[in-house]
Amino acid sequence: GSAEFRRLTSTFDKVSYLCELNFSVRKIAAALGIPKSTVQRWKDAQVKPRGLGRPNYLDEDDESKLISLIKSRAEQHNPMTEKDIRHEAHRLAQLKTDHPITSPSSTWVSSWIRNQEEVKKVVPRMIEPERDEACGREEIERWFNDITNQIDPSSYKTEFVFNMDESMLNISSHNKLKVIIPKDMKKGVKKSTEFNDKHITLIFCICADGNALKPTAILPVKHFPDYLTGMEDSFAWSGSESGWITESIYINWVKNVFVEYVNKKRKDLKMEGEKALLFVDGHATRNSIIALQILMDNNIQLVTIPAHSSHVLQPLDRGVNGVFKQNVRQFCYLEKKPGESTEEKRKFLMTAAEKGAYYAFFHRTIQNSFLVAGIFPWNKEKILENPCLIKKEPEYKIKNEERGPKKRKFSISGIVVTSEKSIGQLVESAQKKIENK
Repeated sequence: GSAEFRRLTSTFDKVSYLCELNFSVRKIAAALGIPKSTVQRWKDAQVKPRGLGRPNYLDEDDESKLISLIKSRAEQHNPMTEKDIRHEAHRLAQLKTDHPITSPSSTWVSSWIRNQEEVKKVVPRMIEPERDEACGREEIERWFNDITNQIDPSSYKTEFVFNMDESMLNISSHNKLKVIIPKDMKKGVKKSTEFNDKHITLIFCICADGNALKPTAILPVKHFPDYLTGMEDSFAWSGSESGWITESIYINWVKNVFVEYVNKKRKDLKMEGEKALLFVDGHATRNSIIALQILMDNNIQLVTIPAHSSHVLQPLDRGVNGVFKQNVRQFCYLEKKPGESTEEKRKFLMTAAEKGAYYAFFHRTIQNSFLVAGIFPWNKEKILENPCLIKKEPEYKIKNEERGPKKRKFSISGIVVTSEKSIGQLVESAQKKIENK
């Protein structure tokens, strides 16, 4: 019956189960780490208590209100922490009496959560407020339909479907935060308010067949630093004053890294001229006419995903980047802390990135990232199940529609950028910019 015992989540249920097997009160108390008096009381009463901790702190009505609040906050992507539950339990209990009462202990909160059948404690997935507010089911469905009508991604071979994105190399502090959500919810989602401007940018590009291109590192320096000697072959290197990707860096990456890789793959597989497909986000560098011309000359279609939806649609964000950052954090935790100088810190981070990329670029991890994103195989229903998608169109979009059309620059978000129509609009936009100057 050990398997049946392990399935029990409530301490009371475990006590009842062991009592039925005629275990002594002393042995049960020692095994479960609870007082013998508690075991004896539960054994004699044979009535399940409402929860562990301070008795009668919350009545059944207050517990129902608290659980409803937990569910509501989780659906709004603002889940409650143990501290929030502690304050809310104290507020509900205080409403029942005119006399001041003390706040419940953290131990009571932890025990109360463990004994609830409807909620659980998890590490949330952090997303920016802009992504949370702008990514709607209707918008994603329209994007799938539009791209299908234009190029039909399902007609591309698995060896030639790619996803490229930049990732900021830093050590996040969110890995220790835990929130409380309903048990039937797969993952908790929480808006992020943290920003770190000290970084190194990495360019990752993965293929639906499970392979990956050599990562590109963008350092905030003009020349390759001596302190990174020995790591020349681990990355394709570039540099900019800010450490962010620029249009010239993007063009060089397309020409000297991506196109070379695709053409070599075509030659190795004896599939010269096979069409290829690259999914990217709507970063401003993607509208480079020079880069687009290079892609078109090599029979490569460029598709951008809708704005603020990369956490849902982008394969790299759905799997590979998470594994990469997890291994970077683990390396930074296990190894000695970096020195105080900038050079020592950068070398430490690049070493961590080298280790993280090694474990993130496993075939199964890459293939599963494309699968859960609904990109390959091309699957609209798969992505519409994602809990990160909001159920209605954002209010700010409705307000903008009421105000009427607005004159603005041509946006490349959520389109086939290499189509003749898109190229024509980009050229027209560039000419107007020159005329205005």
